[in-house]
Amino acid sequence: MRTLMWEGIDEPRIEIVRVDSLDRARGTQLGLVYELRWELDGSELIVDIGDGPVRHRPDGADYFDLQHSAFFNTLPVVGDRLLDTAEPRDYIMRFVSVPELTATLATQRYEPVGDRTVHFSSGDYEADIDFDDDSFVLLYHDYLRRLRRGDNWETTATSDSWVITQQMKWDALTARARTFEIATSWAPADLHEDARTPEHRSVIRFISGRVRFTHVRRRSPPATDHS
Repeated sequence: MRTLMWEGIDEPRIEIVRVDSLDRARGTQLGLVYELRWELDGSELIVDIGDGPVRHRPDGADYFDLQHSAFFNTLPVVGDRLLDTAEPRDYIMRFVSVPELTATLATQRYEPVGDRTVHFSSGDYEADIDFDDDSFVLLYHDYLRRLRRGDNWETTATSDSWVITQQMKWDALTARARTFEIATSWAPADLHEDARTPEHRSVIRFISGRVRFTHVRRRSPPATDHS
C-alpha cells in the first residue's frame, strides 16, 4: 500500500489517498466547505460527504474522474501506457463533481508531450500534468501539487506515550487520525478544561502552503498505571 498527498494551488484543498492498486484505493479530500471520503472498488466509485454513500459505476465510460483528485489522472496514463508513446488519446470519463457528487460523461484528451508530462484538455480547459516515475501526479499546473516532505510528520504531542507520538510516518498517522479539518485560526487550549484535548495534547497540525490543517483525537487513551 502507498499513501500519497496533494494540495490545491488554485484554492485551499488537500487530499490524502491510500493506494492498494489502481482499481483499489480510498481517499479523504478536504475543502473549505466540505470533507469528502471516497473509495474506488473495482468498477464502483463510492463517495460520501457525510450524508451517506453515493455509488457510481462507469456505465460506458473509459475511467472514473473525481473532481480535485489527482489520483484519477493516473488511471488512463497507466492503463494505456501514455508516457511510453507520443500519441494523444481521447477518453469518455465518468466525471464526479465535488461536493455535489453528481456524475456526468465528459470528453477528455491526454496528449503526451515528453519528459513525463501530459497535456490535458476537456472543453475549454487545458493544463499540463507532470508525472513521477510510477505515473502518479507530481504537478497539475496551476491546480494541484504533490506534497513530498520526507518520511515523518511532526505533531504537537509532547511525548511518545500515547497513540499519537511526536513524529510519525504518514501511513501510521492517517491510520490513527481519521478526521481532519481546516483550521481558520490557532488559539491556546486549556488542557484540563478544553473538551478538544482530553487525550493529552494529541493534536496534529501542519501547514500546506498558507492553509493550516489540524486534527484532534476525540477519544482519551487508556489509563496508565504508573505505580
